[in-house]
Amino acid sequence: MEILVNRPMMERMMNTLQFASDEMQDTLTEVRAILDLLEGGALLGEGGAAYADALRDVLSPKIMKLRSKFDETKNDIAKVIEGMGDVDTEVGAQMGF
Repeated sequence: MEILVNRPMMERMMNTLQFASDEMQDTLTEVRAILDLLEGGALLGEGGAAYADALRDVLSPKIMKLRSKFDETKNDIAKVIEGMGDVDTEVGAQMGF
């Protein structure tokens, strides 16, 4: 079975995944800032508590999980690219390069 790989496209994908991961971190920082405001009294009562709970217990973990998946995929692609380099080196050595 032959696997064709477009190295420049994979590198662009890695960059995009890194950007997305960074954006998720920025989003998480913003969610935490909102949570601090809510817990500081910006929205009182049951509604404020429910909103803060949703941000802390539902949204934040989902953002962290998504960021983790972006990082995992980026690292997987990096391993493939690294493996390609090993193959390129071996083929080059076999051909006398």
